[in-house]
Amino acid sequence: MWELPANVNLDAIKSSMANDGRLTIVAAKISKPIGTAKRIPIQKAFSTSD
Repeated sequence: MWELPANVNLDAIKSSMANDGRLTIVAAKISKPIGTAKRIPIQKAFSTSD
């Protein structure tokens, strides 16, 4: 039994068996939506001089 990573699209897994018995499994990662933005607050750094 193989454990798949959490970011694999389970509905898009493909497998095939070659004549020599070699099993190939292709599992695409779930892609993040393009154009998602993340707001990052910027704080002003204050310096003190002695």
